Formats: sequence, structure tokens, C-alpha cells
Amino acid sequence: MRGSTGAVTVQPADGSTLVEPPAQVRVSIPDGRFREAHVSVASDAGVPVTSGPTLTQENTVTVPVSITSPGTYLVAYHLVRTDGHVLAGVTRFGVGIAPSGHSMGHAHPGDPINLALTGVALASVIAMLYVLSLRPSARPRRRIRWRR
Repeated sequence: MRGSTGAVTVQPADGSTLVEPPAQVRVSIPDGRFREAHVSVASDAGVPVTSGPTLTQENTVTVPVSITSPGTYLVAYHLVRTDGHVLAGVTRFGVGIAPSGHSMGHAHPGDPINLALTGVALASVIAMLYVLSLRPSARPRRRIRWRR
């Protein structure tokens, strides 16, 4: 089965119901190539079901999955094409049952090191603004005399 979301093709198709669980999930861009790709597959409870390394070829990302129970599964993808356009979305499919629920947003978890460095940078900017507010003017004030 093939499903299409705009310029992205997802296999199994969005909204499909499968009798048997798939061994892999494929996401591809039929009309071009990408330079970055992130695809995750999880149950509707958020439990990842990927079972091995992701295979990336010219315009297709293949993610092996291990699905052992019936349910709804979500495929979240984020692809950056070689021309810089970003394609992102979430599709769903069901195994043994019709897929249920609404699409959930896809977010990348924050890296603790990046979060800490962002906090340090923010604190530094606040400290510099405080110091600048206390700094006296660089030019001495001149009195203007009016002649009559």
C-alpha cells in the first residue's frame, strides 16, 4: 500500500488498516532528493517501535520496525530537500484495528548540553544589558550658553 501526503509518500499509507504488521516503514520524496531526514515510528502511547538502523537512499528513508501487538502507530517525518525546503508531517496506520485518534505534533527532545548553553547565553545577555544600563555616558555633558 502507498499513501501520499503532498510531495511525500509514506508506506504504509496514512489511515490504512493492516492485517499483519509491517517489517519496515518507508518515507520518500518522489520528485527529488533530501539532504537531511528524521523518521520515527511509535505506538499511539509514544512507545518507539523501531528495530534497527535507518537506511537512507537517494530519495527514500527506510526504518525497520518491530510491531508485536495490534494498535495505532504514528509515523513522524522531517525531511530537508536539497533545495532547502522542509517537509514534515505525521501519518498513522493501524495493525489489526482501524487507526484512531488525531495526529500529534512532532517535536525533537531538547539536548541537555544545548539547553544549558542556551541558558548561559541568555544569562550573559541579561548581565551585559544590566552593565550597559549602569555605564555612564561616554561623552561629557556640555552646557550650552546662549548669547544675547
